[in-house]
Amino acid sequence: MGGLKGQSIAILSYIDPLTSLFISALVIGEKMTLIQIAGAALLLGSTLIGELSTNRKRILQKQKVNLKN
Repeated sequence: MGGLKGQSIAILSYIDPLTSLFISALVIGEKMTLIQIAGAALLLGSTLIGELSTNRKRILQKQKVNLKN
């Protein structure tokens, strides 16, 4: 983990509980409730939005630097 960025590790920490939910549903046959599915969708969606906005900010900053040169 020493070579990973903090942002990548944070994403992995979000995915870990979701992985546990899906594995328990597939392997043990545990039923996922609608609230669990909605929570998983919200968590993944918010993570995706955060990643996309961060990447967009980086691209815009690089474009501003290139325009100044």
